[in-house]
Amino acid sequence: MARRSVCCTTSSPEIIQNYAVIRALGAGKYGQVKEVQHKGSKQRFAWKQVLSDSSPESEPEVQLLRNLRHQNIIQIHEVYSAPGVVDMVLELCTEGSMKRYMRSRVEKCDGASIYCPPGRHEIARSLFQLLSAVSFLHQNEVAHRDIKPDNVLLSGRTWKLADFNLACNFGSRTRKVMRSKAGTRPFMAPEVLEKGRSYTEKCDIYSLGVLFIALRTGQHYWHPESCEDEQGAEVARSLLTEERWQGMGRGALPFAVEMISPEADRCDAEEALAKPWLVQQLGGPLVGEVSCCSIS
Repeated sequence: MARRSVCCTTSSPEIIQNYAVIRALGAGKYGQVKEVQHKGSKQRFAWKQVLSDSSPESEPEVQLLRNLRHQNIIQIHEVYSAPGVVDMVLELCTEGSMKRYMRSRVEKCDGASIYCPPGRHEIARSLFQLLSAVSFLHQNEVAHRDIKPDNVLLSGRTWKLADFNLACNFGSRTRKVMRSKAGTRPFMAPEVLEKGRSYTEKCDIYSLGVLFIALRTGQHYWHPESCEDEQGAEVARSLLTEERWQGMGRGALPFAVEMISPEADRCDAEEALAKPWLVQQLGGPLVGEVSCCSIS
């Protein structure tokens, strides 16, 4: 799939005919996102334009979002194309990204910036929703590979995974082994950074572990430049003793360590959903909240 940097682009005639642009929401190296309103229904959506020489049917993100339906995964409504671009009309999450949410919790005190974390129940609820989405993806042999605060969006009180540009099918159906370096520092698992090494869908659990730590403390845990398992294990264990991480709480810290441990020792999504800290903070398993999902 050919990619180019964002520059002047055309749009599909259907987009221009059916939607009015409200405002720009963001732009990256390979695409841009705008808030739009359907001229007929007046309903608002996110219009994501991706520079691509592929047809919509062969655009990986389109294929994945069309096939996977889950309440904690961004939904796709329509797809159009024009020469060199694919236009996706997506569910709009009006409250913005988790990165924006975290920034809103920074307060100034005597000239210093102080991060005020959400309560433990709210963090557990957020983590539960994201783990539910990741568990669903992994059950359907899809790895997201770029989980970070920018790619987690809020709609009401519901967090949703977005931006599947780097998502990848794996497992028995495709027989594909993941080896390419994909993701964003510091959310990339050590095994993903290790040149020539294959890795599994547990790279998403590592990313969620780093996100969990950031949401609880306002700090980014950073793994060593060397990607050897032994060093990764040592750094993960150091979280239990380093003073700066003690604010996470006694129960949350071991849970975070399990999520960022070396791949062989790392919990999977289903195991993470059953961990005592998460269940206790939520007041018991929330099985009903995971039921709204399907694959077509």
